[in-house]
Order: sequence, then structure tokens, then C-alpha cells
Amino acid sequence: LEACEKRGIHTAIETSAFAPEDVFMNLIRHVRLLLADIKHMDPVKHKEGTGVSNELILKNLRNWSTMKDRPECVIRVPLIPNFNDNEDNISKTCRFVKEIGLNHIDLLPFNMLPTSKYKELGVKWEYEGVDSQSKEKLEKLSSIVSSFGIETTIGGLW
Repeated sequence: LEACEKRGIHTAIETSAFAPEDVFMNLIRHVRLLLADIKHMDPVKHKEGTGVSNELILKNLRNWSTMKDRPECVIRVPLIPNFNDNEDNISKTCRFVKEIGLNHIDLLPFNMLPTSKYKELGVKWEYEGVDSQSKEKLEKLSSIVSSFGIETTIGGLW
């Protein structure tokens, strides 16, 4: 990243931001675009769903917000049925996004692509047969984001 930066090459990372603070901060100093996923605002539910708490993730994003010459940041919410695609979690995510000084969230509908990958591997996927969010549900979640004065896209810009 440093070499790309020195050569004027645009750099970006897509991350959960789950990394030791010093590693995260040193890394993002060399990127121009940070795509950061927030999977759940509740630390217990986040741990149940991902295996780790969200406390370090949120701390790293707060640290990003205090940087001088910080990279552009886009917060993305990969929507997972019956895990984080509810009004309460989206509202809490919006409050956090406002807290760190951002005004845009990408809502990413549930990704069905892993279905075939799991089948090829002969592994049962816990979300097999689960549908992506309906257009109506996505529009409802988007309207919640908008009610906080935050711009949103469904599917993301990147």
C-alpha cells in the first residue's frame, strides 16, 4: 500500500476493521478509500454471529474519525436475515455513523452466491434456502437510514 501510495495509485481496502488498533491505524494511513462493514451494533449479538465482539471494530472506526488527513470511509451493512436486518439494529448503526461524522450507509442485501460454493465443497450452509430481503424490506430499512438524515444506497456504490 505504501508503494502504491508513493506512485499515486489509488488504494482501497474492504475490511471488518477487526484488527489491533495500531495495525489498523497504520494500514489506513496508506489508503484513500476505506470500505468498512458493520455487521451488528450489539456486542453480544455480534459475537454470536461472527465469533468476535464489535468493540474493537467500533473503536477503530472512532479512531479513524479523529485522524487528520483520514481516508474517505464508506460504512456498509451486509444485511443478514434474522440477524441484523431489523429496524433496531439499523437505527443504532445510524446513530453510530452520525457519531463518527459520516452521512452515508450502503445497505448490502443478503448475498446468495455462497450457496453454490458451499454445495461444491460438500458443506451444509446454515443460510441455504434463505431468501434475500424483499424489495419492500430493503426500502423500509433505507427509509429508516434516511430518517436520520443519512444518505443510503441499496447494494452500494463500490
